Amino acid sequence: MTPETPRPHYAFRQFAALLGITAWQLRLAREHGLLPEPDVDGRRWSAELADRCADRRPQILSAFGEQPPIGAAKAAARLALRVGLDVDRADIEILVARGDLSVISRYQGNPVYLLRDLDALAPGTITAVVAARKGRSWTPSTPAAPPRSSTGPRTSSSASPPNAASAPTSWAATPSTTSAPCPPTRRSPSASATSGAARPS
Repeated sequence: MTPETPRPHYAFRQFAALLGITAWQLRLAREHGLLPEPDVDGRRWSAELADRCADRRPQILSAFGEQPPIGAAKAAARLALRVGLDVDRADIEILVARGDLSVISRYQGNPVYLLRDLDALAPGTITAVVAARKGRSWTPSTPAAPPRSSTGPRTSSSASPPNAASAPTSWAATPSTTSAPCPPTRRSPSASATSGAARPS
């Protein structure tokens, strides 16, 4: 009687190839509980365990996408391209602290982020964080206040966004400013002194 041939065990990359995923997807899937830990010597997956995981690929792709996560520096550069501002690594940390962005994992001790999570951030959220770091107020939807000077009109504009000159982007979104009103009509010297001079409201 021919002895039964033992089924193979799968090392890390072999297991990933068997499931049709990449090495980074396998690491994240293990970290987030979508795949089990190795059951053979703590380093390999048995054929039996691999069989039970054969249908996990769609779930893993749905959870993490097909593009590897990136660190804070690249994340800041990616957001800068979207909003036309000099987004800093500190802004990424603030977005995480606010709950707007999730740290999906860590690489060599540093947090990494999924591209789709970065792309899902609202531009207004990013702009508000950058403006707060620079000590500025950024409310593009607020209309300009009317001029109040008694000596003549002043040009009033909406709040200006943080300086975008250093941002590596062509997507700069600069709101239009409010144009100055026409100057008031001056009364002639012969006008009655009792009527008073008209002042702009």
